[in-house]
Amino acid sequence: MGVFRDRMRQDLEIRGKAKSTCDNYVRAMAGLVRHFMRRPDELTPDDIKRYQHYLLHDRGVSCSSLNVAVCAFRFFYTHVVPVSW
Repeated sequence: MGVFRDRMRQDLEIRGKAKSTCDNYVRAMAGLVRHFMRRPDELTPDDIKRYQHYLLHDRGVSCSSLNVAVCAFRFFYTHVVPVSW
């Protein structure tokens, strides 16, 4: 995720996000990319929904952790790699 990670971190810092928020968002995106073994700009909304389901039901993450991941995905696909979906 190299170039995307750097761009995401930079965009988060420009918006004044805390270092812990930056770290958590980048970690959430890295988990998504690792799960599908594809670049984040190649993923679809269905992929992201399946990953959220996986986090909640298979990994058993808390609702607050799931919320952090959802916010990270929203930020990434709004500011770093804007998509129309």
